[in-house]
Amino acid sequence: MNPKHKSRRPGGWRRALLRPSLVGRILTVLLVWGGLLFLLSIGVGWYTAQEALQHNARQQALGVVSKLDELGTPLYATAGASGLLSTEFSAMPNLVYVRYYSASGKELMAQYLRQGTDEHRLPPLTYQQQLQLGDTSGDKPYLFAPYEASSAVVRMVVPIWIRSLSGDGLLAFDMEEARERVQLIGYMDFALDFSPYQQQLWEKIGKGGLLLGLGFLLTVLAGRWVIQYTLRPLAQLKEPLQRLADGEINQPLRSEELLELQPITRAMNHAIESLQERDIELKRIASIDPLTGLLSRSTFATEMESQVERVGNCVLLFVDLDKFKAVNDRLGHSAGDRLLVEVAALLTRCVPVEALVGRFGGDEFCVLLPNTDQPEGVDVAEAIIRGFREYEFYYGTQSFSIYCSIGVAACRGRGAEQLWNLADKACFKAKSLGRNRYHVSDTLDATSQEQLRWAEMLRTALANDQFEMLFQPVMDIRSQELVQYELLLRMRHGDQLYPPNLFFPVAERLGMMLDIDRWVLERGLPGAAAMAKERPGVSLRVNLSAHIIEDELMVPRLRETLEHVGLAPEQLVFEVAETVLMHNLSEVVPVLEKLRALGCRLSVDNFAMGLRSFQTLKQLPVSYLKLAGDFVDGWARLDEVGRTMVGAILQLANTSGQQLIADNLTSEGDLKLLKELGVPFAQGRFVGAPVGLSTACQALGAGQEVKQ
Repeated sequence: MNPKHKSRRPGGWRRALLRPSLVGRILTVLLVWGGLLFLLSIGVGWYTAQEALQHNARQQALGVVSKLDELGTPLYATAGASGLLSTEFSAMPNLVYVRYYSASGKELMAQYLRQGTDEHRLPPLTYQQQLQLGDTSGDKPYLFAPYEASSAVVRMVVPIWIRSLSGDGLLAFDMEEARERVQLIGYMDFALDFSPYQQQLWEKIGKGGLLLGLGFLLTVLAGRWVIQYTLRPLAQLKEPLQRLADGEINQPLRSEELLELQPITRAMNHAIESLQERDIELKRIASIDPLTGLLSRSTFATEMESQVERVGNCVLLFVDLDKFKAVNDRLGHSAGDRLLVEVAALLTRCVPVEALVGRFGGDEFCVLLPNTDQPEGVDVAEAIIRGFREYEFYYGTQSFSIYCSIGVAACRGRGAEQLWNLADKACFKAKSLGRNRYHVSDTLDATSQEQLRWAEMLRTALANDQFEMLFQPVMDIRSQELVQYELLLRMRHGDQLYPPNLFFPVAERLGMMLDIDRWVLERGLPGAAAMAKERPGVSLRVNLSAHIIEDELMVPRLRETLEHVGLAPEQLVFEVAETVLMHNLSEVVPVLEKLRALGCRLSVDNFAMGLRSFQTLKQLPVSYLKLAGDFVDGWARLDEVGRTMVGAILQLANTSGQQLIADNLTSEGDLKLLKELGVPFAQGRFVGAPVGLSTACQALGAGQEVKQ
C-alpha cells in the first residue's frame, strides 16, 4: 500500500498540531508577546480613560458648586424657599441629590433627591468632614467624599459662606478701613452621576479593543505567512534530509543563495560525498577477497552468471590446491595465507588478461574464460598445471612443491548452476585420479542433477523470500522456565519446509551461504524482534556461519538492523560452531569481541567435539557452551565415565564464567539426569520442538513454567 494513501489513525491530526516545529515555536513566541502587549494596551487605555473621566467629573462638579451655592443660599434667609429648588434641580439630569445642612451640620435645611434615589442609603455629613471644611480664613475649601453605592458617582461637600463688611455705619463708613467678614452658615452635600459617560466610554473601549484584536489576528496570520516564507528555504531541506536518512545518497543538496544556509548545505553535501565514498569502498571490500585481492566468491558468481547469459561461449576452471591443509597445519595460518597470496598471483599470470579469477573459498579458486571453446580452456588448464609444477613455496628455511587439481567445464548453452556442478564434478574426478592434473566433464550424473535442482530452489527462495525461522525453546532446568529461543532456518518449497542440512552443501558449493546468512540477520531477525520486545526476559539464539563471520560488513549491518527494529543487543546470543572456531581462531575471536562490545552474548555450539576445545576455551569471549549433539545423544544411557566427563566440562564452564546448555533432550530421564548433574539449561524436542513465529508468540513468556 502506498504510504500516502494510508488512513490516519485517530488522534493523528492532534499529534500533527502538537508536533514541535520552528514555525510553530516562533509563532507561539509572537502570540504570547503580542497577547501581553494587547492586554497591556487595553489596561493602559482603560486606566487612562478612567482617570480622564474622574478628572472631568471633578472639574464639572466644581463648575456646578457655584450654581448650587447660589440656588441654596436663600434657604438660609427665607423660609419656604425650598419648593422653588425642585424645578431648578430637575433640569440637571446628572444630579443624584443635593442636601443643605445648618452651620452645626446637624440640621438638614433642605434636600433634593433624583427620582429613584433611596434617602436611607445616602452618606451622612460627618464631624470629620465639618472639621476639614470649617476653616474660613483662606480660600473656600471643598471635599470629594466617597460614594459607596457607585464608582461612577462623584460626591462633593462644600461649605456655604456669606461675606459682609464690618463697621458699615451709615454716617461713619470708610471703605479703606472697612474689613470683609466671612461667616459659615451651612454645608452643601451633592453628588453627580457620570455613569452614562462611563458606559459610553466602555462601549468605545470595547469597540476599540475589538478592532485592535482583529488587527492583532490579521497581524498574526500575516506574521505566520512571513515566517513560513522566510523559513521556506530551511523547510525545503526536510525532504532531501529525509532521503538522506532513508539511505538515498545519490542526490546532493542544491546550493543555497542565503548566507545562513550555505554552511548547512555545504556540510550536508560533504557528508553525502563521504557516504558515497564509503559505499564505494564497502562495495569494493565486499567484491574483493581481502587476502588475495581476487574477486570474492559472491562477486565471481554474479559476474559468471552475467557472462554466461550475455556471451554464452565460455569455459569455467575449478582449481583446488593439493595438500594445502598439510602446509597450513604444519606451518600455521600465516604461512597458509602467504601461500594463498602467491597462488593467486600465479593464477593471474597463467590465464589470459580478459579472464575472471576469483577465490571460491579456502584453497579453492575459479577461473572464467569468456569467448573460449573447450580446447582453448584445456590449453589454459595445462598452462596452470605447468606453472604449478615450476612453482616452489618457500617459508623460512623450508620449501614445498605445491600442485593443484583442475576441473574443466564448457558452457555450451548450459546455465551457471550447471556449469558450477560440471566443473566441481570434474575437479573431484581429477583429485580421485591422482591429483596434479585436470579433468574435463561434459555430462551431469544423477547426483549433479539433484544438486542443480537444489540450486534452482535456493535461487528461488532467495529471490522470493521463501526462508522461514522456527523457534526452539531453551529451558532453565532448575526452575523449568523458558529463557531462550534458538532461531532455526528452514527453506520453504511448496508445502514443504526443508532443514539446512539438505540445502547448505549446495549453497556452500555455489557461494550462496553469505546471502543466506545475511537473510537471517536482515530479514529473519527483524521478524522475531516483535516477540522478543514483548518478552524482555527471553533471549534469541542465532547461529553464525564461517561466511558471515568473515564478512567485514556483518557487525555494522547488524547494528543498523538492531537500531531499525528497536531490539536490544542484550537479547541476542550468537552461536558459533566449534569447528568454525578451530578453523581460524585468530580471525574469529576479533569478530566475537566486536559482537560482545555491541552488547550481544556469545555461545559455542558442538562444544567438546574438537581436540583443542579445552585449550582454546579461555581465549573465547563467550557466555554459553552447548554440548555437541553427538556427545550428549542418549543422556540417560551415560556410564560413569561419561557422567564424569560432563561434570568436568560443567566445572570448567563455571570456572571460566560460562553456562552450559545440554542439547538433544529426548525424555524425562534425560531431564532428571541433567538436573542431578547440575547442568543449568537444556534444549531438545522433549523441551520443545521448533515452532513458527505465531506459535512462539502465543507460547509461554519468560518466567513461566514449561510443561512437558
